[in-house]
Amino acid sequence: MSDSVTRPKLDAGPIVATPLNDRPLLQIENLRLDSPPSEVAQPAALLKFDVLNETSLRLTDVLVRVSFLEDRAFDAAGEPARVLVGPVTVRVKAVLQAESVVSYEMLFRNLSSDCDCSPSVVILSARVLPD
Repeated sequence: MSDSVTRPKLDAGPIVATPLNDRPLLQIENLRLDSPPSEVAQPAALLKFDVLNETSLRLTDVLVRVSFLEDRAFDAAGEPARVLVGPVTVRVKAVLQAESVVSYEMLFRNLSSDCDCSPSVVILSARVLPD
C-alpha cells in the first residue's frame, strides 16, 4: 500500500467563455461632424449621433466616451492614430425606451468641423430599469 496521493491530470485546455448575447444593448448610428449654427463662435464643430435601443428593455444612466482621432492610417511602426480631443465622458440620465432612437448633439469649441479628424463614440455602460 502506498502513502502517495495521485491527483487526476486536468487537460481541459483553455476555457472560452462566450456571452449569452454577443450584441451590445445600445448601438451608435449616424455618427457625423457638422458645422455649428452661424451664431456660434468659430472654430467649433457639432458632433451628432443617434443611440439605438433595439432591446425590449428600458435603459438609463448611459455612459458615453467621446474622442476625436487624427485622420490617418497606421504608420509603419503600427502606431494607432493620435487622440486630438478627449476622451470626454458623459453620463446621460434620460430614459431610453425599448425599441427607440435618441439623437444627441454635442458642441465642441476650438475644433473645426473640417478638421483632419474622425469622431469616436463608445458606449461604456447603461443601467436597466425594472418594468
